[in-house]
Amino acid sequence: MRAERIDFDDLTDSNDLTGTTFSGTVLVLRRSADHFLSGSRMWSCACLRCGNPFEAFEHALVKGYTTSCGCQGQIVRRVKYNDAYSN
Repeated sequence: MRAERIDFDDLTDSNDLTGTTFSGTVLVLRRSADHFLSGSRMWSCACLRCGNPFEAFEHALVKGYTTSCGCQGQIVRRVKYNDAYSN
C-alpha cells in the first residue's frame, strides 16, 4: 500500500518557530518547502557560529538534537585529533 502525500500547506502553523533561537546557536529563518511523508516539518535555519544556512527537522530543534549546521562537530573532531597527535 502506498502512503498518501499530505498537503502540509493546509495544516495550521500552531508551532511557528520563525525567529526562534535553539541551543543559542541555531536561528530559525522560515518553514522549509521540503517535507517528508512521515509528516516531520523542516525549517530553514542559520548557524550563529559560522553563518551557514541549513535545514533541520522540527523535533530535532525542539529536543536539542540539532545544535549547529555541523561546524561544531568539525571543531570537536579537530580538537580531539590535535590532542591525540600533539606531543
